[in-house]
Amino acid sequence: MHDSVSPFDLNLFSDAWTRESQLPQPDITWTENTGSTNDDLAAAAESGSAAPFSILGTDHQQAGRGRLARTWTTPPRTCLTFSIAVPVPPTAAADDLGWIPLITGRAVVDALRAEGVPAELKWPNDVLIRDRKLVGILTRIVIGADGAKTVVIGTGINVHLAQEDLPVETATSLLVEGFDFSREVLLAAVVRRLREALDSAFSRPAVGTAEFCADMSDSMATIGRDVRVELPGQEPLTARAVGLDAHGGLVIETSEGLQTVTAGDVVHARLV
Repeated sequence: MHDSVSPFDLNLFSDAWTRESQLPQPDITWTENTGSTNDDLAAAAESGSAAPFSILGTDHQQAGRGRLARTWTTPPRTCLTFSIAVPVPPTAAADDLGWIPLITGRAVVDALRAEGVPAELKWPNDVLIRDRKLVGILTRIVIGADGAKTVVIGTGINVHLAQEDLPVETATSLLVEGFDFSREVLLAAVVRRLREALDSAFSRPAVGTAEFCADMSDSMATIGRDVRVELPGQEPLTARAVGLDAHGGLVIETSEGLQTVTAGDVVHARLV
C-alpha cells in the first residue's frame, strides 16, 4: 500500500490551510526521512531558528520515540508524522503545561470526528479508535538561547498503514478502520484546531477550571473505565478513572480512596 502513497505535498497543504483557517500559514518544512522530527525541531528551538508554531514533518521517521524511551518505526509515507514548536504562553503556569498533550490529542480527536471517525482520547497522550491506538503524542519543553520556552509537540497518526504493517496488535490505522484521508488535509485540520484550542485555553482563565476539565473529559475514553496504572518504580494499581484534576492529572479511585496520577502508563481494562 505505501508504495502507492504520494510524498507529502506542501502545495496541497497550503491549499488545505487556506480553506481551514484565516490565520497566516505556519512555517512548514517536510523531509523525505529523518531520525526524529521531535529531536530536529527541539534543536532548532534551542538555537532560536524555529519560528512560533513552525512545523517539521517527514515521510519516513526512522527513530521515532514515544513515552518512557520507547522507539518505533513505520514504512515510508504511511503516517502523518510531524512536530510543531509552540511558544509557552506567558500566562501559563508551569503546572498548566501538563494539559498540552491532552489539548493536542483533543485537537486530533475533533479533526477526526468532524469526518465521522469515532476517535477518543486516552490519558495522557494517545488517540484511540475502538480501544486501539491510532495516534501517539510526545511533548518536551525546550529553552532557547534567549531564555524563551517552547513546547515541541511530536505527533504520529497512522493514516495509510496496512494491517500487516501495524507495529503492535493493539494499534490501528485510518486505512484499517475504513477511512481514506489526505495527510495534507488532515494536518491542516489538526493544526488549525490546536492553534484555536491553545489560544482559548491560555488566553483567559479557562485551563484548569471545572468547565474546562469537564469539556476535556467528554472526549476521553479513559474516564469511567477500570484501569491498571503502572507507576515508575511501584507496583501496578487497579482503579477506576473518575476525572481530571486542575493540572491535567488523572484522578483515580482505588480501594483506599482517590488519588491523582501525573505520570506512568494507564492500561484500559477490556470492555466486555
